Amino acid sequence: AEHWISSMEDRIQEIAHKLSCPETQLMARLDAMIGNIHSLEQELSDQKMKELSGSMEKILSLAEEHNGIMILNQVLDLPDVNALRAVGDMIKTRQKNMIAFIFCLIEEKVSILCVVTPDLVNRFHAGKLVGKIAALLDGKGGGRPDSAMAGGKNVSALPEAQAQVYSIIFG
Repeated sequence: AEHWISSMEDRIQEIAHKLSCPETQLMARLDAMIGNIHSLEQELSDQKMKELSGSMEKILSLAEEHNGIMILNQVLDLPDVNALRAVGDMIKTRQKNMIAFIFCLIEEKVSILCVVTPDLVNRFHAGKLVGKIAALLDGKGGGRPDSAMAGGKNVSALPEAQAQVYSIIFG
């Protein structure tokens, strides 16, 4: 037991040395470091959202007209589901006459967002559409008529799922 205690004391001293603070201040130092990390993560996320907002025009220009409706069917490199939701919010506020399927890979799974602009919700239901696409990726999901999310485990089926978007919307 004495050896273990001595070993722990040595570890505490080593940690205090690495953090450049007295042993009695270790917890305060760790709390400050964790706070800094969270602050930096938030700054990074904010910066990515600004970049994303700036590139929305380019993203929206990728939409194609099918049966008189603009369809956006894209895989985007997004950091997390919050960014995916933000893309959906931007589409809903900036566009009309559009159905968007945004796919992104997060933690080795496919995340899917389907957005139906307000002028089309009487004809199309995002929750039902995204559920059908998710099934093609061994996943599930759903949501509101104007916005819905889903996830899928089968990343290799993504190209085929994207190819089915049009037939699922208009089929």
